[in-house]
Amino acid sequence: MALLKAATSRAQQNAPRELEKASKAQEKRLNVNLDVSTHERFRIACMRNGRTMKEEVEQFVADYLKKNPS
Repeated sequence: MALLKAATSRAQQNAPRELEKASKAQEKRLNVNLDVSTHERFRIACMRNGRTMKEEVEQFVADYLKKNPS
């Protein structure tokens, strides 16, 4: 019984990591070079708005694609 509980506990602990791996497999990385000042201002503005830089860039890309369909 203890062995079963231990296995279940490990599976529950690993579940978030496995989900993260699965979602990352469906993403593609985009690297952008910004000057230090612009990056810092963007990072702070995102924090003030309760959003991540990733969320803001994803929103920008989604809006851009709506206006400029491929």
